[in-house]
Parts: sequence; C-alpha cells; structure tokens
Amino acid sequence: MTNPSSPHPQKRLRAGGFSGTVDEGLVPLLREIWRAGIETVSSCQDASQSTAGLADEYPHMAPYVASRHGRAYIDFESLEGIEDFYTLVAHGEPSDAMRHRLDRWLAEGHWTTRVVIFRSFFEANTYRALLHQLSFPASDITEMAECLKRVREQQAQLSTKEPRSKTAVKSA
Repeated sequence: MTNPSSPHPQKRLRAGGFSGTVDEGLVPLLREIWRAGIETVSSCQDASQSTAGLADEYPHMAPYVASRHGRAYIDFESLEGIEDFYTLVAHGEPSDAMRHRLDRWLAEGHWTTRVVIFRSFFEANTYRALLHQLSFPASDITEMAECLKRVREQQAQLSTKEPRSKTAVKSA
C-alpha cells in the first residue's frame, strides 16, 4: 500500500495486536517489535528523504537533514517500549559491530534516542512527552529484526518445554 504523503513504498502490516501502514523497508523489524507487544507511533526507513522538505522552508535545518542520510527511525509510544526494545535486541545476540553502535554513543553510526515534547492541548502551560524516538543506521534493520526473532523463538521454546515431574520415581 502506498501513503501519498510518504516518499517510501508502503505496506499494510498486522502483528501482535497492532496494525498500520508502514514503510516497506521496516516491515520485518516492525513485525517483530509488534509481536513483542511493543507499541510504536510512527517510523521511517530513510529520515533524510522524509525530512528533505524541511530545508526548503527552514534553511537552518539543512545540516540536520543531511545528517539523517542513511538513518531510519522508530517512534515508540513510551519510554518503557524503547527500553524493552533495546533489551530484546541485546538478548538477541547482535553482532559485535551492532552491539558497539547500541552501547556506545560516541561510536560511528551509534543509535540515538530523543524525547519529543509538545505543549498539551488540554492543559495551559503544560508539556507532555509525545514519543520516544530511536534513530539508527538503516543498515541495522535486518539484523535488529533477526535479534528480536531469535528472542521470540527462544521464549517460545521455553514455554513449550515439558515441566519436570515434582516426584521422583524410585527404581527397584
């Protein structure tokens, strides 16, 4: 499916009780995030393409737009959601290179997070966190999805194992 406001091909996705139209390049990752029960608000497979028009209207934003080249982002509904995502990826046995980007904010291509704050429409002079954004190299998308899938499969195996009997059988 295509969203005319998006510069990227779109697909309809349903997983884990969530559904939406998302960038085609993020389908495998968002499928695993939603299967893990983590809610997302929005996402983009290449932030430089989706923010390109900013520099036209706000010339001072040109360096920001340029810095988004090759980076994707996912907006999580809550701080707990982004924390759970990081934890699941870490438990999914990422490569050393991706683990370095995840763990070290000074690493080249490091993952970055930010909280987006907006003024409340309902309360005067009150501001609320609207979303928690994770930005990362688009080249990490496949490996991130694989990490989440490994964790999901490990959890499924643990839940299907037969419990041990509490009583031991004595042999004669």
